[in-house]
Amino acid sequence: MPDKQKRLKKKINRLSDKHRGLYGAVVEGYGQNKYTSGNYDKDTEKLYRVEDKLTKKEKKYTKKYGASPYDPIKMKNNLKKDASYDAKEAYNKNLSGKARLHYLENNIADRSFMSKHSHSK
Repeated sequence: MPDKQKRLKKKINRLSDKHRGLYGAVVEGYGQNKYTSGNYDKDTEKLYRVEDKLTKKEKKYTKKYGASPYDPIKMKNNLKKDASYDAKEAYNKNLSGKARLHYLENNIADRSFMSKHSHSK
């Protein structure tokens, strides 16, 4: 993979992680993380900017390289990491009961999705 393609894919992955963190805090209400400032309005604006930037980078990658920047194998590994993180946070006593319930529901959904789509071709 050429260097420019790797760099663009790396930027997309970083933006995707940032978007996931902001979305979780602003929309899902999971609380603060390393991508949030504590100010709801600023974080909402930041989320919209990150979404726009991510969409542009994804379109650029697809136009330039004719494929999605998301590798199916990597996505499956990320889903496993997400399910593992959700399972860990579901039992975190420092979180509210509502937040822990959300993590538990997400863990169940991730595992259900993985089991339905784990067949090999």
